[in-house]
Amino acid sequence: AQLTRAHFHATEALKNTHLDPDRRRLEALEAAKVFAAEGLFLESARCLLISRDYELAALAYEKSFQHQKAAEVYRYKIRDYAKASRCYVALGNSEKAAKMLLDNNKYDLVLDIIDREDLNTDLINYDRVVKLAAEYYHKEGMLTMMMDFVERMDGVDLKKEFLLGQKMLKEAADMLIANREFEEAAQLFLLTGNTADALELVDPELYPGTYAEIVIEKWRQREYEDDITEDDHAEFEDDIDHAILLFEKVNNKLGLGLCNMMKAPVLTEMVTLDVEVDAWKYFKEDKNIVGQFMCVSILNDNDAIDHSDIKLYVPLWMSYGNLVCLHLVDHFQPTVCVYMGYIIVPWFLNVI
Repeated sequence: AQLTRAHFHATEALKNTHLDPDRRRLEALEAAKVFAAEGLFLESARCLLISRDYELAALAYEKSFQHQKAAEVYRYKIRDYAKASRCYVALGNSEKAAKMLLDNNKYDLVLDIIDREDLNTDLINYDRVVKLAAEYYHKEGMLTMMMDFVERMDGVDLKKEFLLGQKMLKEAADMLIANREFEEAAQLFLLTGNTADALELVDPELYPGTYAEIVIEKWRQREYEDDITEDDHAEFEDDIDHAILLFEKVNNKLGLGLCNMMKAPVLTEMVTLDVEVDAWKYFKEDKNIVGQFMCVSILNDNDAIDHSDIKLYVPLWMSYGNLVCLHLVDHFQPTVCVYMGYIIVPWFLNVI
């Protein structure tokens, strides 16, 4: 009798589409209840779809072991991707479950499947999913969630690479500090212009070259300040002298050249020439043409080069041609001649 009544209600709901929607839903629900009570979950699920009770319909499909149908209801009707993935896994299709979750940004659930099902393919693997999650949350501006997934990345190098790729230098530096990678963190602070924090991180005894580079950047940033005091000048000289000692420890010719070139403008004229020539020598040993050119330019500005010093220009001229010659013209106004497309200073002819 119960089944007969259930079939009657189901038939009414299925055939009489002209019925009032509420009445049709009630007919379908009544039939679903009876079918479920009798253990006929497949029939119950069909009735529940008519009544649009999708959650109950999916559960009824699961009870009748119709996992494919249950997955479709969860996925397309309810958009409950976690439950849909459960059904795909029950069907033995964990990769499909993971891909569906990945397409819908359910990264934690994907990682659960990877861990539980030992899933590892080109598209579905731990490292790729974690990176995709971090990228997604960065794009959405959800930085706390992004950092949660960055922390799950395997190793400091991957974390640093990701954060630098997103131009998040401070976060990368903080991560390196947490992992006691102080020198690398200081280099990142240096890129942001934060020399104060960079100097705090680096021990000059352990990392002399890096510390000296930060000192140079510190004073380069202050080069055009108008409120430099005598105390600042004294601090500058102490810092640069310290940097020179540190660069000498690591035999950094470029650093030594920069230090000497930076010292020149704040010293007396006589000492300036000596220091500037020292800078030239270091740049020459480092084969740094730009540094050599800058040194000679400063010497010219100070009227410190006479004709006998013009040999300083030869290697520059060989590399830069017209640029150096025009610079000479600007400072000395010599007679020039044009030869094979180059401006040649006659002095070069004698020197060469």
